[in-house]
Amino acid sequence: MARYCADKNAEPILAAATRWRAMGLERDGSVFIGASLWREEHLAALQDHFVDAPDESDRKFFEKLEGQLAGTSAEVKQLAAEMLWVMFLCPSNVSPQRKRESIQLVWSWSGASVEPLDQWVRDDLLEGVGSAGTSYGVNRWRELAFFIRLLRAFKALPTEERSALLADGWKFAAWLESIPESSSRQFRHMVLFLLFPEMFERIFGGGDRRLIVQNFTGLSRARVRGLSALRVDQELARIRAAEQLNAPDRQLDFYESPLKEQWQTEDFDGHTAAIERDHVLAAIQEIDERGVSPDARSTFYDLIYGNKRYPPKLVLSLASKHAGGQEFDRALFSGGVGSPAFNLLRGLGFHIERKDFISTLLKQFLAQANENKSLETKGYPDSYRGLRVKVSFGKANFARVAWVAFLGAGQEPQKGIYPTLLYYRSNSLLILTKGISDTATPKISWPPVAATKTVEQYFGDHYGLSPDRYGESLVYKAYRVPDEVNEAVITSDLDELIAEYEHLVAAEPPPLTVEAPLPVVEPLGEPRPLTAAEPPPPPYSIKEATEALFISQRRFEEILSIWKAKKNLVLQGPPGVGKTFFYRRLAYALMDAKSPARVTTVQFHPSYAYEDFVQGYRPAAAGFALRGGVFYRFCEQARSDPGHTHVFVIDEINRGNLAKIFGELLMLLEPDKRGQDWSIPLAYAASGDPPFFIPQNVYVLGLMNTADRSLAVVDYALRRRFAFVNLQPEYGSPLFREHLVEKGVSEVLQQRIIEKMTELNDKLAKDTANLGPGFCIGHSFFCDPPEEAAHHEDWFRQVVSAEIAPLLREYYFDDLERAQQLIDRLT
Repeated sequence: MARYCADKNAEPILAAATRWRAMGLERDGSVFIGASLWREEHLAALQDHFVDAPDESDRKFFEKLEGQLAGTSAEVKQLAAEMLWVMFLCPSNVSPQRKRESIQLVWSWSGASVEPLDQWVRDDLLEGVGSAGTSYGVNRWRELAFFIRLLRAFKALPTEERSALLADGWKFAAWLESIPESSSRQFRHMVLFLLFPEMFERIFGGGDRRLIVQNFTGLSRARVRGLSALRVDQELARIRAAEQLNAPDRQLDFYESPLKEQWQTEDFDGHTAAIERDHVLAAIQEIDERGVSPDARSTFYDLIYGNKRYPPKLVLSLASKHAGGQEFDRALFSGGVGSPAFNLLRGLGFHIERKDFISTLLKQFLAQANENKSLETKGYPDSYRGLRVKVSFGKANFARVAWVAFLGAGQEPQKGIYPTLLYYRSNSLLILTKGISDTATPKISWPPVAATKTVEQYFGDHYGLSPDRYGESLVYKAYRVPDEVNEAVITSDLDELIAEYEHLVAAEPPPLTVEAPLPVVEPLGEPRPLTAAEPPPPPYSIKEATEALFISQRRFEEILSIWKAKKNLVLQGPPGVGKTFFYRRLAYALMDAKSPARVTTVQFHPSYAYEDFVQGYRPAAAGFALRGGVFYRFCEQARSDPGHTHVFVIDEINRGNLAKIFGELLMLLEPDKRGQDWSIPLAYAASGDPPFFIPQNVYVLGLMNTADRSLAVVDYALRRRFAFVNLQPEYGSPLFREHLVEKGVSEVLQQRIIEKMTELNDKLAKDTANLGPGFCIGHSFFCDPPEEAAHHEDWFRQVVSAEIAPLLREYYFDDLERAQQLIDRLT
């Protein structure tokens, strides 16, 4: 139970809390004396003289408090002393003597004797049960203000509501969410422990609370930071219940073995240095032969090998025996997504996944598909068992068949084979298939199995009709929704299919590709400065920039002015408006020089991380070394060249998780927070490392495709820090027509292109139910005609059929007849 506090004797403290509950919360009495102190009028006085009249001087807390309470009654001062006593019951990082002196001091302001307090300020009542850290003392005035607001809100409730809250810890915790600052106040966690010690933990620091949840559940740091305080409490309770099942006869505490090793730093390498893949395989074979005892079962994670699942820490414990002759206690190895134990097993080629991975994914997928409202897929995981996970509900509008695909190396939804879950919503049918792309023939095939039916055959046998799509894929298992949706069964079926798929994809050699050499990553603090020997770049004027564009010089200067003021700019627009073509000219115009060396370009994607962008650990000759990310190195270069403007370009900026990628640098992006005065330490920085800042001469430019419907909403953090400029199709611009003339396009064909594309864009823009202006089609499709075909309509038809028609079919994924009508209108 949670009231067990290992080396701390919590019982006297909890008994004191019970008295406070009875005298202070259930009645309006006093903990220390026979008086009526915990009354609304006394709390209102504390609100008026303390909360609403802050003392912003440099004096110490108790000096300020004495002055703030000087005009209040003796009862108000005594109530303040009792409230401080309650606030001192939990923290163990302040001595009982210091707590006692503080309580007696505030009580003495009332003019009453401190002798009646003796039995309530004993050492055993003031020893505390857990550290609150220095911030609890530094922010004592905030914690006291929170306590006052909490009590006033509680006392304002009807008697029956107060009784209901005190009878149910989870109701009380949920009610606390309504009190301002509840999520950031440590006393919030203390009051829950004091009132409901069977349910809530003695974990008062937000860092420890989140770290425990992160390591036991495998949720990402960003995801855990986004959880409410109530949700963290629920996760802690769930973790305790699961761990207690593994140790039914033992009292558990998160600050005591065996739980503390699972989230705190541990001595790990000494027990695992000799373990190789063969030792892990031997451990798996041993488990297959003897089974898994109940006390060794994993709580949250499984190691998956083939189509079977194993407890990861048991595997590692047995592997250590096969490697060195001694089976180590499983308590030596903590679990969790980033734990050394799991990293070791992954490094040896084994996959470790959450037990509820597929069930969680499936619930989210089916709920979103049935709701039929959002196409957003950002919240889904991107990998499972080493396979890429891709989810789709359609593009421009909802598809009749939603799907989840698990893709091996070299396989894509448009051309490949892959296990996939197809949800035929109108038929209430979920099918696990040996998926086959229906847009292009894959290079490899599923092995033939005599009894296997295609989706087409399955629908014919069961419904007497054809499926909406994916008829060539092979049925592995089918489930009626919701009656036959058993997450455990589907997880097992999928694991079996993936085990078969792994051998199939592994047998196919990866395609030969020629990759550009990786950029040299320079050590931190050693940027490559621009040398004086390098020739200066040629000057670049606004006139030169706009000669190649189809907008006026005035509009270009306006965009440039916006960028200079904001320092961060996003160019957004539909496909084909020339964003990539535009941005280099804009960057050179900003720099007044055609200097590619001062422009760096990256492309964001869902897997892009802080470690890639800012700073992180990377493999080195002797283990891992701290390396600067691409933006870190770029800022170092700009810092070493303060006399010139440097431009950092982010293509597909809305495809990345901005909070995840920028981390603490999101604040520094703001134009008024550039320069050394706003330096901050980085997340991975060691003590003594200089703080980081973004130089004044750094300008950031993002590119965004408005027709990318997999991205429903642009992060508010991005909206607030960037200015946004729209680029539009310029078929009506005289400059576009002049360009076609220069390219030798006949006048008849010029008119056809302009009229047909203008008509098409007008229809797309007005179709706000499905598309809108962001889905128009840009002019760049027609900017580069081949010389020999420029005067022929064959070239126009070729562009329509090969480039624009596929785009329209993507837009009208579920209404191909509408797409074909628009295509026919063009040709």
